[in-house]
Amino acid sequence: MVTTVTGKNQITIPATLARELKITIGTRLEWSKGKDADTVRLRITPSADNRVRELRDLGTPYRAKAKKIHADLQQMREEE
Repeated sequence: MVTTVTGKNQITIPATLARELKITIGTRLEWSKGKDADTVRLRITPSADNRVRELRDLGTPYRAKAKKIHADLQQMREEE
């Protein structure tokens, strides 16, 4: 993939690469010079929104279990 630098030193990230690397609006890219003179290193730093979303998704497998436990407790209270 080849991109061209604009007059404002901007580039366009190819859509397929952006999707593959999960680069979205707000994603921060950290640029640094590589070991060779013609090499640039790029580090992807997710946006705060993406990090919050990822943390929120970590609890997804436990939601159903928590609802079941809550329902069981309610049923026990009603039976007493």
